[in-house]
Amino acid sequence: MFKFLINKALGKKSEKELKSEKIAEKIPENLKGFSGFLSEKTDLALKEFALIKEKSKNLVETNYKLGMSHLEKGNLSDAHFRFFIMTKFWPQFYEAYYQLAYVLILKDRPLRAKKVLEDVILKNPELDPKFHELLEQININIKSFEIDV
Repeated sequence: MFKFLINKALGKKSEKELKSEKIAEKIPENLKGFSGFLSEKTDLALKEFALIKEKSKNLVETNYKLGMSHLEKGNLSDAHFRFFIMTKFWPQFYEAYYQLAYVLILKDRPLRAKKVLEDVILKNPELDPKFHELLEQININIKSFEIDV
């Protein structure tokens, strides 16, 4: 403590004070480097965003075609996933609901298919008649199943 007071009186700085000054001197340099880093990352993020935006223009069509391809190949789980995702991200693309219901029928889940069709018809009663026809077929099959049991 005594040594500290003498050094203060003589204007000498402690090691801690010297380290603090060195750090303080480097702050503007470090900030300049960080600013450059941040600017570089911002530019990169903007370029990535533009690329994603460009690729997403055909995302609806791409996902639908992929779902149909899976359906044609009998990959029902993959088709189900594609059409389900489409109903969540593009709820106005009604054809995905129809295909989702169709896949659910193929997966022996007619009650779930019925619910999908009822929900989409409720949203838009003016849909293609095939939606109503598929719902009617499901209802007929459910009733015949109940009679047989």
